[in-house]
Amino acid sequence: MYGSTRPKRTMWGHNAVEFAVINKMCCEFLENHKHDKWGIHVESRKFATALETAYPVQPARAIAAQFIAALQNRGIKMPPETLDAVGAFNNATLSALRAQAGHQPKASRLPPLIPTFASKVALSGFQSNLPQFQLQSKLSAQLQVQSYNAPTLLPKGSKLLQVMPCLLPPSCLERGVFVSEQQICEDDLNRIVSMCQVPKPVRLGTCETQLWGVPWSEDQFIEQMVKFGHPTTVKSGLPEVLQSTIEFYEATNLQERLQHRASKLGFWLRRLVALKEPESALKSSLDSEVSQILKDKNLFLWEEMLIGLWITLTWV
Repeated sequence: MYGSTRPKRTMWGHNAVEFAVINKMCCEFLENHKHDKWGIHVESRKFATALETAYPVQPARAIAAQFIAALQNRGIKMPPETLDAVGAFNNATLSALRAQAGHQPKASRLPPLIPTFASKVALSGFQSNLPQFQLQSKLSAQLQVQSYNAPTLLPKGSKLLQVMPCLLPPSCLERGVFVSEQQICEDDLNRIVSMCQVPKPVRLGTCETQLWGVPWSEDQFIEQMVKFGHPTTVKSGLPEVLQSTIEFYEATNLQERLQHRASKLGFWLRRLVALKEPESALKSSLDSEVSQILKDKNLFLWEEMLIGLWITLTWV
């Protein structure tokens, strides 16, 4: 369920209830669903078990999301941008989290002008009643969810952003899936529990909450674009490096930009040729195993690029 091509079962040991929702069994009943075979992999001539040792990106994201949820539930306060990022571990989110840790420029933390999704919908229920999709999956067609408290139709392009522990007790979910907004305040939660509990709950099983992002329609997205205006009108909120890039695009045409890029590329290609001799001398002085690893790396060229970037950022 997390991207592996073979039915590999992994056991997690943990002492926090938040991690219990990570467990998902493969939906073998889906149409055209097939697994790769175990045994010896034909192309690599290696045992297939060796190809399944690394975790795919999806479980890594799920673990990171539940780790943040566990910290939050234990009273550890985090910046709002971190909490907003928990539900959507895409590349932009990962960049923002790395920026918070000081691993890359703060420019990557700029919020999008138009929110990625028009709205977010939470579906709570027993795992078997909820849509069976992997984290970060997008719907290829609209999906009707059998929710009992309100009709729920997820349009095409809706994305499963997060799977988290369910705040509602199982006794509220025996009738089916409960649909709600992204977050339910404590008063509303108590009211819902008092209204929907069944007298004698009999069903057993794991319950969870799925958070789905609902995309904009084309008309809605155009309305948002008109509302925010052209990017050049809000460039004052950008770092100076990006402002200069926008100004460069405003002042040049396509041919001039292509010529500019070609001249920069030509400069670095000439430097690559000029640095071949010291590059070879450096690698011949290294340990043979290190030299073998670095044989295709242009270390002196990379050094000059980094120095040039540092000087540029310092002047900016």
